[in-house]
Amino acid sequence: MKVVKYLMGWIAKGIKVHYITGNHDEMLRKFTGFQMGSLSIVNKVVLPIHGKKAWFFHGDVFDVTMQHSKWVAKLGAKGYDFLILLNRAINFLSKQLGSDPFPCPKK
Repeated sequence: MKVVKYLMGWIAKGIKVHYITGNHDEMLRKFTGFQMGSLSIVNKVVLPIHGKKAWFFHGDVFDVTMQHSKWVAKLGAKGYDFLILLNRAINFLSKQLGSDPFPCPKK
């Protein structure tokens, strides 16, 4: 949250912030081109640095799955989201049954 707060401060000051999408936020790719103030959502960005151009992008562009079988990547993203929800449910049930899945070490 500290990082998000820091970035929001930049956006409030008008400093350009580019959110570069990647394989773990596939759902945001449909918002590519979105811009609000100094925040933009992009797949890649080219910035001038010291008189040269630098190209920034997420490394998943080199992933063969992302290039040829987007449905596999989307299935993987949905599976990952499902496992996160399942993990939360199991942790909740464990606490309700009196078992803490991550007990704090005793001092």
